[in-house]
Amino acid sequence: MSTLTNSILSSSPFPIAHHRIVTDNNGQPVDCEFLEINPAFEELIGLPADKLTGKRANEILPDAALFNPDRLKLFGKVALEGAHASFEYQAKSGKGWFKVQVWPDSQGCFATLHTDISDKKILEKKHEERKKELNVVYNMAHISEREDATVEGICQTIVDHFPGAFQDPEVTCCRITVGDREYLSANYSDACVTIDRHISISGKKTGSITVGYLGKLNDDDDGIFLQEEKQLLDVVADWTGQFIHRKQSESQLVEANTIINRSATVVFTWQNAPGWPVSYVSDNVTNILGYTPGEFLSGSINYLDCIHPDDAKRIVNEVEFHSNHGKNEYVHEPYRVITKDGEIKWFYDWTFIVKDDNGAVTYYKGFIHDITQHKLAEDALKNSQYLLSMASSMVRFGGWSVDLIENKVIWSDMVARIHEQPPGYNPTVGEGIGYYAPEWRDRISKAFQDCARRGITYDEELEIITAKGNRRWVRTTGQAVRNGQGNIVKVQGAFQDITDRKVSEQKLRESEERFRNIFEIASLGIAQVDPQTGVVLLANRYYEEITGYSIQELLTMNFPELTHPDDRAADWEIFQRAARGEISYRNEKRYIRKDGSIVWVRLHVAFIRDESGRPMRTVAICENIAERKKAEELAHRASQQLTFHIQNSPLAIVEWDEQFRVKTWSKRAEELFGWNAEEVSGKAPEEWTLVDENDLSDITDIMSDLIEGRKPRNLSRNRNYTKDGRTLHCEWYNSAMFDSHGKLISIFSLVHDITDRIQQERAIRRSLEEKTTLLQELYHRTKNNMQVISSMLMIHALRIDDENFSSLTQDINNRIKSMSLVHQKLYETNNLSSIPFDEYLRDLFTELSASFLIQPGQVTLKLDADSLKLIIDTAIPCGLVLNELISNSFKHAYPDDRQGTVTIRARKCEDRNIHIQYHDDGVGMPPGYDQIKDEGMGWELIRMIVEYQLGGTVTRQNNNGMACDILFTDNKYTERIKG
Repeated sequence: MSTLTNSILSSSPFPIAHHRIVTDNNGQPVDCEFLEINPAFEELIGLPADKLTGKRANEILPDAALFNPDRLKLFGKVALEGAHASFEYQAKSGKGWFKVQVWPDSQGCFATLHTDISDKKILEKKHEERKKELNVVYNMAHISEREDATVEGICQTIVDHFPGAFQDPEVTCCRITVGDREYLSANYSDACVTIDRHISISGKKTGSITVGYLGKLNDDDDGIFLQEEKQLLDVVADWTGQFIHRKQSESQLVEANTIINRSATVVFTWQNAPGWPVSYVSDNVTNILGYTPGEFLSGSINYLDCIHPDDAKRIVNEVEFHSNHGKNEYVHEPYRVITKDGEIKWFYDWTFIVKDDNGAVTYYKGFIHDITQHKLAEDALKNSQYLLSMASSMVRFGGWSVDLIENKVIWSDMVARIHEQPPGYNPTVGEGIGYYAPEWRDRISKAFQDCARRGITYDEELEIITAKGNRRWVRTTGQAVRNGQGNIVKVQGAFQDITDRKVSEQKLRESEERFRNIFEIASLGIAQVDPQTGVVLLANRYYEEITGYSIQELLTMNFPELTHPDDRAADWEIFQRAARGEISYRNEKRYIRKDGSIVWVRLHVAFIRDESGRPMRTVAICENIAERKKAEELAHRASQQLTFHIQNSPLAIVEWDEQFRVKTWSKRAEELFGWNAEEVSGKAPEEWTLVDENDLSDITDIMSDLIEGRKPRNLSRNRNYTKDGRTLHCEWYNSAMFDSHGKLISIFSLVHDITDRIQQERAIRRSLEEKTTLLQELYHRTKNNMQVISSMLMIHALRIDDENFSSLTQDINNRIKSMSLVHQKLYETNNLSSIPFDEYLRDLFTELSASFLIQPGQVTLKLDADSLKLIIDTAIPCGLVLNELISNSFKHAYPDDRQGTVTIRARKCEDRNIHIQYHDDGVGMPPGYDQIKDEGMGWELIRMIVEYQLGGTVTRQNNNGMACDILFTDNKYTERIKG
């Protein structure tokens, strides 16, 4: 188990054990091994952990009921199959009853949690005792209800059933004597311990009831007869006397009924039929449920109708369960009943099931007892305690008091918590005031003093500084408490943390401010409108601009007045349907501005509704679409013009049907190919010699894409023949037209003769190939010549023993290499006009690393060039600039073999600007560095190249190293073409 699990195991007040199941050769559980137990389990079993851990249960506890074969089978099911289980058992040690919850752990292992339910068992036992007592009462009542009930029958019933109501029914016997008659239980004999009660009528003894215990009782019995048994004996003796007297006098029967009807217990008999019709009910039902016995007996109200709907299903299920499982009696958990006047009452119900000779349930008899007051008091106590605790925690609310006589301060735990002090902390008055922020102390001090001296109540919202230095907003109230002489002896009040509310109020103010800003500066018109009348309630500045009216004028108008007369009816209909929630309001219409001009707008309207869904306000977003409408009008005109141009197009136009046969053959097609419309109408291209046979399969695939809808349009180039046998090179612009069901209508082809262009392209291509070869050779020779110059410089540097000269020579050589590398990249690439800048920078960084003898891994390059390509006019100056920056970093940024990273980011922006960011994480420029006074030739060279050759700007700064930012416009290619 984990450390956390071990901690929980050891600290748990409940017995917990961790076991491994032991199986036989057939895989059946036969025992279990203790793996871990906690102290509570040791106390339960009565053995220490070292006597149990690693041992089998049947070895250590062979007689323990907890590990009998049935339990081991259950444990095996949990450990081997992953099931969960629970059961109850009585500890052998006699320490009470326990409920065991069993759950799987790892494969073959399980854990058990033992919960002490002794109190529950005691209550259940008492409950069973009560049931036994009620059973005697019920059987007595049941027999007494019969018209043929006799004294003999009642007395025999009592001696037969009475022993069952005592704590040891198997050794209990009973005898009743009435006059000269004697009634005995089946097991009656003279007992060593007895208890007697007289049966009396009007104070005169007429008989007796004797209950005896047979055999020897346990020495540790606290009492021979329980108080409840004595009370029951009293009741039965009294009831028996009353029954005898009732038989003797009807007046006594009336008196007995009066006593019953004054109680909170109602006797019922329910038929086993839908709704449980009532066939008998005691007269006191009216006092308890409000219905008269006649209303029940007439069938106008059934008992099930009275049960609360939320409890009815449970009660029905319990009745069905007990009825179908051989039960003769049962007790419901408390449930709710609705009285005639709608009041809800809680009842305790004890029911007997009555069956016929065939075992079928015929009716139910029972008692319902009103426990409403007890239940309400119990629930109210629980709820009040829970709500008080929850409310205090949720709203962070506490109380405080100051005893002015003893000068003693008391804070509730919540007040201490708000001040970030432990529970039980109580300061002095001065310390309490000292928690308030300095700017509030005088105010709270005066308020407290006025309350303590003059009785002035206060309610303040102030800030405190907690014990941990945190500022919090609090609401504090104070009220004086006076003694019997009217003197102020105490000040007490409430204290609440309102920081969240204050923060929310601030956020609300900020949100409202942001809304006002958005409302006023939005580039869309915004207006609030009354949904019933259309009157404008609020509008922003842009809405004023759209309509031409001021806000004061708009507040006197409604939006139908703004709408063009031709659009009003349709627009109001859309608005009303949207207000009813049938559609969303989105509409385009015309406004009439204040100056009489017309403006097209698009409106989106949202409705703010109350809880019933009725529109209270509308928010309209208004967009000026006048320019778009103009564009649509221009597009329409352009479409008409396009149609005209197509009809008069110099291009050949061919229309094909869905079988790729000619439908239309324009005049220009006749002129281009030589065939007239009659010769080709209804024919496919392969039926006459139109397409070169080597291009025919490609044309078929292209047209299939159009016919089958894979592509709406395409372009093809192919060779075509004329009627007189000439070969033409043509471009075919093909597009398909479909109906609303997706069925092909026609394919239109515009045909352009490009024969002359093809011939020109071939001549240009041959010339271009020759120039490309010459240009590559030029780049190659230029690069070689630069390498010769570089080599000559290095030879001179070796002959001159001057460190400054060598350094200068190296710098010049690196600059030459940076330019040479551009020509090398141009030579290597297929595109002779530009180079990939990221490849160039990597190679440049590698060359310079070798030149400055930088060790591998000492300074690394982090490059993000965004697949940037630069022409030679831009690449060479950029390369020179980056050469100077990298060289400067190698020389100065990483002294004493310090490691670091050079980061270069280069990208082309949307405005055609090139943005290069350079940064090294070296030592940076020294303190007191003067950019103008101290800059060397390298930086001067960078600045001149960027400003004069690239026409851009360059800045640098210390930023955890040296950073440089370069920005210039990529217009070299344009300038070259124009030049």
